[in-house]
Amino acid sequence: MKYTRQRCQRRACRVEAFSDPSIKVQGFTPGYHVAVIGDCPTEAETQQQLENARRCVPGAYSERALHLGE
Repeated sequence: MKYTRQRCQRRACRVEAFSDPSIKVQGFTPGYHVAVIGDCPTEAETQQQLENARRCVPGAYSERALHLGE
């Protein structure tokens, strides 16, 4: 697997994420790419993932959404 700069940064931040077009996320405006960190069953887990992400991406934020998949 080829490691891109972004993938290495995410690993350093302890965030496993993937990027998808915003059209694949219910309620999001089409035409953007979003970083999806996955399902966080509790608010505490969401906050921990967000804290980790902000180490590399200071402007990161979370939003509840339904990913529509492939």
